[in-house]
Amino acid sequence: MGKQDGQGLLLFDCLCRIAREGSGNGAKWTRDSLLAKLRGAVRLKVLPHLAYDIRRLNAYSLEALNVVSETVDDFHVDRPELQDTVTQQLELHPVVTIGGLPGCGKSAVLKRFAQQVAADGPILFLKNDRLTGTGWTQFAASLGLTVTDAAPLLAEIGSAGTPILFIDGIDRVRPDQQGVIMP
Repeated sequence: MGKQDGQGLLLFDCLCRIAREGSGNGAKWTRDSLLAKLRGAVRLKVLPHLAYDIRRLNAYSLEALNVVSETVDDFHVDRPELQDTVTQQLELHPVVTIGGLPGCGKSAVLKRFAQQVAADGPILFLKNDRLTGTGWTQFAASLGLTVTDAAPLLAEIGSAGTPILFIDGIDRVRPDQQGVIMP
C-alpha cells in the first residue's frame, strides 16, 4: 500500500466525520467550507483548471525566495530554534511576525521556514520589492494568471500546500501597492 492509499482513507474518515457533525443541523457545504475543514488533515491535488496558476504562483514564490540573502558579510548561521519558534507560534496564532533590528536575519528565518514548507506543496511568498501593480488583479495579470480572483487561488494553495501567506518586508510595501496584499 502506498502513501496515497493512506491519504484516501484519511480523507474518507474526515469527510465522514464532517458529514456526521453536520447531519444534526442540516448543514450544507461548499468547496471552500470543506477545504477549510480539511485543511491540515489531508493534502489535496490542485483543481485542474487552477493548476497553471498555482504552478505560476509557486514558481514566482520560489524565485522570490532565491532573492532573499541568508548571509551577512558571507557568514551564515543556521537558526533551528527560531524555525521551531515560528512553527509553535503559528500553531497558536493566525498571524505571526518576525521582528528585530535591521540585518539581524528576519528575512533569512522567514526564507528558511518557507523553503521547508515549500517541499510539501505550493506556497505564496511575496517580497516587498518584487510586487507589481496596485492591486491583486493587476499583480495576477502581470504574472500571466488566468484566474485573477485571489480567493480561489489562496484556497487552492491552502488545500494542496501550506495555508500561509508569507510576506517579506511587509513594513516596506509601498502604499500604492498595499492592495496586492489586501485584495
